Amino acid sequence: MHELKIKASGHILERDFLSQVYEALRDKDCDVTDIEIFCPTLKGGWNEQCPSVIIFKLVPEIDASDKKDVAECYDLIRNALRRLDCRLIYRKEITYASLSGDQG
Repeated sequence: MHELKIKASGHILERDFLSQVYEALRDKDCDVTDIEIFCPTLKGGWNEQCPSVIIFKLVPEIDASDKKDVAECYDLIRNALRRLDCRLIYRKEITYASLSGDQG
């Protein structure tokens, strides 16, 4: 299985980044999990005074018929980041070995 851990910064809350991602991924076979948002302070972060940081995993849906990687979904998230003038800090690929192989 192929997942991505993504970290980005920008006005995540003020520009409603999560809503944008939800709409982009609504009919795709992937999801966002383990979401963490760090905002310096509520008042300091509001009105786009200070950027926040978001960290999350982009994973294939557990019951997806095609267990492909999440590249198409990543492109949609990357486009949302660009539209909202947010910055990608890093993305880390997470690959898990298949459990369906023979272990004899």
